[in-house]
Amino acid sequence: MARGLLVVMLVGALTVPAAAQAPLPPFDDMRFYDQARFEAAIAPYTQAISRNANDGRAHYWLGVAYLYGARLHKFGLAPWAAGFAPRAVASLERALQLQPATEVMLALADAYALVGAQDKLDVLLARLAALARPQPLR
Repeated sequence: MARGLLVVMLVGALTVPAAAQAPLPPFDDMRFYDQARFEAAIAPYTQAISRNANDGRAHYWLGVAYLYGARLHKFGLAPWAAGFAPRAVASLERALQLQPATEVMLALADAYALVGAQDKLDVLLARLAALARPQPLR
C-alpha cells in the first residue's frame, strides 16, 4: 500500500510543475485571439518572468501560448504571429531546463515537430520513452 502511494506521488511530481510558485492562469487554447488579446493573455507569464527569470512554470505557459499562436499562423489565421514558433521553442527549452516535467517535454516535442527540428525531436522522444515503464501483461 505504501509503495503504491509512493509511486502515485512520484508520478504526480513528474507531471506537475513546481506548485510552490505563485499560481499562474493556464493559457486558454480554446479561444481565438487577435493580437491585442493575445498580448493580454500572455502578460501574466511575461510579468512573472520579468520578476523571476527562473520561473519554469511561467516559461512553460508562455511557450504553450507561443506554440498556439504559431499553429494559428501556420494555417493563415494569425498573420501577427509570424516568428512565434522559435519563441515557443526557446520558452519551452528554458522551462525544461528549470523543471524537467513530462508535460513540458510533450509541449517541447510538439514545438520541435512544428519547426522541423527532427534531431532534437528524436532526442527528446527517446528521453520521454526512457521515462515510460513497460507494464506487465495480465
